[in-house]
Amino acid sequence: MDEHKKHLEIVCKKFKNDEIILSSNKIELEKSEIDYLGIILSSTGIILQPHITTKIKEFPKKLQTLKELRNLLGLLNYGRQFIKNLSK
Repeated sequence: MDEHKKHLEIVCKKFKNDEIILSSNKIELEKSEIDYLGIILSSTGIILQPHITTKIKEFPKKLQTLKELRNLLGLLNYGRQFIKNLSK
């Protein structure tokens, strides 16, 4: 964590020198995991957020419309790097 704090200090100094203002309401520092664009980044790795995994698991087995097919393909495409043997 000490190395992380050093990096934060360097980045904050750079922002200050370049007159970049950070919003204290929007910034989160020193977190053990980060939720970002549907994934969770942590020291243990990268995983899909549970609500996306649930959507994929609970998707109807029989698709009735082209829109349902497109929705499923979109979800699978988004999570493809996290789903083993997806192409099989």
